[in-house]
Amino acid sequence: FHYQIHYTMSERKLEDFNNSKGVIKMENFKEIQAKHYAEHEASRAKYENKVGIYAITCNDNIVYVGKSTNLFNRFVAHEMNAMEPTERDYHTKKYTELREAVMGGATISYIVLEYCSKEQLAARESFYIMKYWPALNRQTPQGNKPVESIEKYWK
Repeated sequence: FHYQIHYTMSERKLEDFNNSKGVIKMENFKEIQAKHYAEHEASRAKYENKVGIYAITCNDNIVYVGKSTNLFNRFVAHEMNAMEPTERDYHTKKYTELREAVMGGATISYIVLEYCSKEQLAARESFYIMKYWPALNRQTPQGNKPVESIEKYWK
């Protein structure tokens, strides 16, 4: 199961992003969200309302593991938070790392590790976090850890 961001920043888009510091205003949120949903309409039926555990990869290396009761919405939310963040998300280490990786030419993808029931989400997410110990997961079953850089995967 594979969902890949086909997000390429053109030079103009990158310039706009750098000039605005990438922060969007909350009043523009719904408009930008609609744009992201439209860009990924082909994947909507496959992942919308599906419950499961997913990973974010950077050049095929698992850098984050998460859980969701709607995988499509979660994938789009991660993409928006990384590439067109609100002020709240702009300085979040996870999204800063993903944004810098994309700007550096990395391929960021989402993969479904496992579909499961809502009741199994927490246990299955813990299993995969312990298995992969991803750089961008801060909370682990053994407590909090610092978010690590993923630069080694794309530089």
